[in-house]
Amino acid sequence: MNRNDLINSPEYWLVKIQTDLYNHVRQYLEQNNITQTEFASKLGVTKGYISQIMNGNFNHSLAKLIEISLAIGKFPVLSFDDKSNLDTAISAKEHKLLHNQNAEFLQEEPFAA
Repeated sequence: MNRNDLINSPEYWLVKIQTDLYNHVRQYLEQNNITQTEFASKLGVTKGYISQIMNGNFNHSLAKLIEISLAIGKFPVLSFDDKSNLDTAISAKEHKLLHNQNAEFLQEEPFAA
């Protein structure tokens, strides 16, 4: 899959959002010295649900994404940018990381119809 195909696939952007959320949740748990179980209780969800977040095996509704973001003290900011501006929106390092994560994701998960 070439770069253009990758950045035009919904899976690429799903993995980017999943990775960003994982990083913020992990940081929140570490900074506040709380367990995944305690965080699950705070959100009113199961420990398994938090495990899914931490394993990258989830696909949240927007409402749940907002709820989790606010619970970790973050405002979810969604922006839309022209594809022509991609190089300024995503650094080369981030692009390489996301490409590697997407390559793993695309090999493991079937495409949704």
